[in-house]
Amino acid sequence: RRLGALAEREGEAAAVAFHRRAAEHFQTPGRLLSDYEIAAHHLAQAGDPAGALGLYDRWAIALRDRHAYMAAAQVALQGMQEIGHDGSEAARVAEANLWTRVHDGLLPLGDVKAAAAALDRAEVVLAGLEGRDAVFMSAGTNMLKGRLLVTSGDVSGATVLLEKARAGFETSEQLGDKRSRAVTLGDIARLRAQAGDVQGAMDLHQERLAVYEQLGDKRSRAVTLGDIARLRARAGDVQGAMDLQEERLAVNRELNDVDGIGAAQYDLAHLDLEAHNFEKALERLAESWRLFNQIGRIDGIAAVGSTLGQLLAAFKHPEAVPVLRRAEEAWRMLGQTENADAIKGIIRQIDAGAE
Repeated sequence: RRLGALAEREGEAAAVAFHRRAAEHFQTPGRLLSDYEIAAHHLAQAGDPAGALGLYDRWAIALRDRHAYMAAAQVALQGMQEIGHDGSEAARVAEANLWTRVHDGLLPLGDVKAAAAALDRAEVVLAGLEGRDAVFMSAGTNMLKGRLLVTSGDVSGATVLLEKARAGFETSEQLGDKRSRAVTLGDIARLRAQAGDVQGAMDLHQERLAVYEQLGDKRSRAVTLGDIARLRARAGDVQGAMDLQEERLAVNRELNDVDGIGAAQYDLAHLDLEAHNFEKALERLAESWRLFNQIGRIDGIAAVGSTLGQLLAAFKHPEAVPVLRRAEEAWRMLGQTENADAIKGIIRQIDAGAE
């Protein structure tokens, strides 16, 4: 029996109340993250598997945001293994959500195949559900799958999934959907820019920027400033792009967003390179490289290392080849064989010139 001896002695209602109070206690701010596990098991004992899985979700998010990516994925898997679900829609949605946390943990580490498989599992769990929360969760899954297709070069497939995601977020009536729809608009805007529709992309980014400003979401606003800056640079407004990227960098430093700082410095370095300000670019790339290695962000290591390594090679710096080798390895982890082979070719050229 779920509630065990306590229910037999005090009654089922009293046992449920006890487990809920215990769960609240172990969620008190300032406690260890691992206390989420204790709280979750109390909620499961109280007959609330959806709530229990939700606590594992909060635990996984906290770890992910601290860049403990593998730990985040492991916690999500642990929650599903230990709690399971009772077949209810709420519990199935909560389980699907944990599969997206597995994806969130594995993707930055370069395990694209396993991250994609986790999204497939989420889709299976959600199959046949039509409630508002399920629609919202399905939209989020489509958004993440669409991003993976962008990375693999399947632009048409990505467009279909991202439009489905936007429609799902618009259909759902949850308060949080406004932000999720804005996130998806950013993905669609990047695809439009890639297809040459710069103005269409700019309009979508401006729309999402207004949403983030309304919500007071500083981090997402900074990400959007970076998107707009790249479009301005593409249109020839390098100084306007530089100003926006500097604003983005300042916000990320204020938030102590290591990932955001690394990304902003990488984009600013490219603007410096266009202006032939090589020393400043090298300084920015060095910080970006250090930060992405610090948090183990494989996609950042691949991109930044490729640019930094080539710049170091131009200055005949002895660290050029080690940086490029790390970048090559990261590209291969991401399944980007063409990029990896290109970097390998550059390493060969450097080695041949040194002989």
